[in-house]
Amino acid sequence: MLISCGPLQPPESTTTVRVRGGQTLPRLVAANRAAAVAMADGPEAGLAILAELGSDPAVARWPQLHVATAELPHRAGDADAALAAYRQALRLGVADAQRAFVERRIRALEAESGECRGVRRG
Repeated sequence: MLISCGPLQPPESTTTVRVRGGQTLPRLVAANRAAAVAMADGPEAGLAILAELGSDPAVARWPQLHVATAELPHRAGDADAALAAYRQALRLGVADAQRAFVERRIRALEAESGECRGVRRG
């Protein structure tokens, strides 16, 4: 689910967030935890964790949060929510390799839903 293409910048991998129960985790670990919960308990459970993480303004500016958030509704069949999250990730800026992945996902979702807005580059 949460895939990092390219090197992680230390601030992104080491910035911590407080999760349910008061535990503090690096944000990448917390996002991967949400992916694992989604696999075990369904997309809604993972989305709830990601929404909680995203309530922190610093984490909400983290593009990978939106990529992970997009994957869950995508897997659940909610193309509109997935498209919105993928587009937000692009607006926030992602590494080139991840940009290509996100743009492919957007094109595929647009084709599935009959939407044809295209992906803005740059």
